[in-house]
Amino acid sequence: WSIIILTIIVRGLLFPLSHFQYKSMAKMQALRPRIEEVQARYAADKERLQRELMKVYSEAGVNPLGGCLPILVQMPILIGLFIAFQNAIELRGVPFILWIGDLSIPDTLVHILGIPLNPLPLIMAATMFVQQKLSPMPSADPMQKQMLYMMPVMMTVLFYNFPSGLSLYWVTQNVLSIGQQYYMMRIREVPST
Repeated sequence: WSIIILTIIVRGLLFPLSHFQYKSMAKMQALRPRIEEVQARYAADKERLQRELMKVYSEAGVNPLGGCLPILVQMPILIGLFIAFQNAIELRGVPFILWIGDLSIPDTLVHILGIPLNPLPLIMAATMFVQQKLSPMPSADPMQKQMLYMMPVMMTVLFYNFPSGLSLYWVTQNVLSIGQQYYMMRIREVPST
C-alpha cells in the first residue's frame, strides 16, 4: 500500500505539470488545421516551414514540447524506484494482493509453454491505451499516431520482467492520469478525441 500512497503523493505534486501538459495538448489539437495548412504550403522549403510553424506556436502561446515535461520529471523517480525495488531487502518476499507474491520480482502468475504470464505489465498496457484514447491528438500525422499506439507495447516489453512493485507504481500512475484527464474533459479544459 505504501507504493500506492507514494504514487498518489507524487501524482499530487506533479498535478500542476500534468494539468499544463493536458492543456498544451488541447491547444496543439486546436492548432492542427493551421499547422496542416502551413505544412502543405511550405512542404518544399523545410527551413521556411520550421520558421512558420514556430510563428504559429508563438502566436498561439503554445510550446510544442510542453507535453514532455511531466514525463521527464518522472524519469528520475522511476529509475530510483527500479533500483529500490531490485535492491531493497525489505521488499523481498513481501506479498501484496491476489497473485502478487513478491514486490521485488515480476508478478508471474503461471508459465505457458515456458513463457511467464505477468498480469501487471499487461494491465499497465491496457491503462496506457485508455489514457492515449482520452488524450487529444496534437497531430493528424499517421506516423505519429502509430508511434503513440506502439508506446504501450514497448512499455509492456520493457516492464515485463521488472519488479512487480514498479509495475504497480506505473499502473497506479496511469489510473490516476486517466482520472485527471476525465476530470479535465468534464470541466471542458481538454476536448475529447
